[in-house]
Amino acid sequence: MKNTISIILIFTCVFYSAQQTPLNSLYFQNLYMINSAEVGKTNQLKFNLSHRQQWVGFEGAPTTTWFTVQKKLNRNLNFGIRFNYDQISFFEKLQFDASSSYLLKIDKANELTFGLSLGMIQGSLVMNNMISTDNSDEILLNNGVNGVGFHSDFGIAYSLNKKLNIGISFPNLFTTSMNIEPINIDQTYDYKMHRIAYLSYELDMSSDVKFTPIILIRKAAGLSNQIDLIGNFNFQNNYWGGLGFRQQGGFLVNVGFSPIDNLNLTYSYEFNNSKITSFNSGSHELMLSFALKNKTKENPQTEENQEQNTTDDQEKESEINE
Repeated sequence: MKNTISIILIFTCVFYSAQQTPLNSLYFQNLYMINSAEVGKTNQLKFNLSHRQQWVGFEGAPTTTWFTVQKKLNRNLNFGIRFNYDQISFFEKLQFDASSSYLLKIDKANELTFGLSLGMIQGSLVMNNMISTDNSDEILLNNGVNGVGFHSDFGIAYSLNKKLNIGISFPNLFTTSMNIEPINIDQTYDYKMHRIAYLSYELDMSSDVKFTPIILIRKAAGLSNQIDLIGNFNFQNNYWGGLGFRQQGGFLVNVGFSPIDNLNLTYSYEFNNSKITSFNSGSHELMLSFALKNKTKENPQTEENQEQNTTDDQEKESEINE
């Protein structure tokens, strides 16, 4: 007979993880992490790697790692893949999905994008370090407990003049059925659909400085709304930084720079102002972004680039005439 504590632990950890999408602070550097519609919006093949250590000093605190690859395939179609590893206490979650988005260009200023991701998710209880006096529980502790399920999400993004950006995404579209092994319990875990909405607008403060305010709202069934307010400065696309506030989280600061062309490094620190503040020293997050240069000599211009170059030439002629 299996120990009651083990069963409670299994259901509690898996259920808790099922309710949560991985939390991060640097999503504005890679919106593809939170919205499939944002995949592959640049012509370059882009790689992103990020790691978040939450509540440093608090035993069993969440850690999250993201790896994404994305590319624009043609004028309207984009593609990408995402890997996510999430751990909290004894529970580990590995997620993989492939994403595609379709760009609907309404006119030169307005763009609407639809994105869809499909993939798999695996949840595991790593109980090697747990102590049990029950022989039947020893089997669980030595072998671990695993479950595999289906994952999907859908997103929409709107852009105006490449300045205003509005998006909404729906992670966990469908309920996932996971078979828990080795105890062979068929249990349907309800992966509640989340809703994430955000808005940002890039303001030109000068020819070298841009300021972008961002607001993001997360909503999941059974959980309170979470609101992020962030303001970021960008200096000649070489240095950037900003401050923010997360409801039910705390204050955050981020800084970043580009040491070489197409390579970006960004760091974020979040100071938690909740009841567990005295038990941790904040949360740290680091992101590395790299983009491969396009071989412009070998590849002809796309229609979009040709239109942009024509517009630039017209603007230059207008300035000369003035």
